[in-house]
Amino acid sequence: FRLEKIIRRFFFKNGLFKVVAISDETKKSYLRFFSLKDVDLIYNGRSHISKTANYKMVVTEIEHLKPTKQSLVFCHPSRYNEKLKNHKMLISVFNRLRKDGKDVILLIMGEGFENAHELKSLAEDHIHFLGIKSNVTDYLFASDAFCLSSRYEGMPIALIEAFACGCVPVCTPAGGCADAITHGETGFLSKSFSEEDFYVAVCQLILQKETINKERLVNQFHERFSMERCARLYMDVYKKAPRNLNDP
Repeated sequence: FRLEKIIRRFFFKNGLFKVVAISDETKKSYLRFFSLKDVDLIYNGRSHISKTANYKMVVTEIEHLKPTKQSLVFCHPSRYNEKLKNHKMLISVFNRLRKDGKDVILLIMGEGFENAHELKSLAEDHIHFLGIKSNVTDYLFASDAFCLSSRYEGMPIALIEAFACGCVPVCTPAGGCADAITHGETGFLSKSFSEEDFYVAVCQLILQKETINKERLVNQFHERFSMERCARLYMDVYKKAPRNLNDP
């Protein structure tokens, strides 16, 4: 690891490799870890998102899962990785919400949960494991909120997709989540990674979700996270690179 750091630092310092960070937090990490003076920052991009032909079926599926017509629907698309994603804390928070009388359901989908037997055993009946879905964005379009309980992140593509779908995010301050979300304006951020703070953030969303302009979320996607913008910025970095980096 030490040797790898020395080699990378040599290439970075001498302009042989160009460093591009995908969030403000990763930029700070590169600057600090490799003792660099500056690093380009380009947020991840996502192509335009639209509903698929299965959207109406998804809406019907979710309506059947809701205990009442007023139930708030939280969507958590992710892969199962307890160390990074902190799923036990997510389950604990939503169990507590139900205990406290909050009318919510949580939809969890993604790879690996089929083997998460211990996690599933902790979840009460308002938490639904839907498996792997090829049309995740339909669920984001049909949900009230997107939630992310991660301990570590770069710039999550799932968060970018939530913006594109107008799905209000509530997240821990992991990596790019803190860069992308303006608390109370384009979503809600917990103050820390603790269960209590995440619970408070989710409750804030429940109480204040109507104050979030969903059109603003979609505009944020186009202004900051579109694939067109991402590609253009990478081309700018490439064009500014030393000539010897551009030669075949």
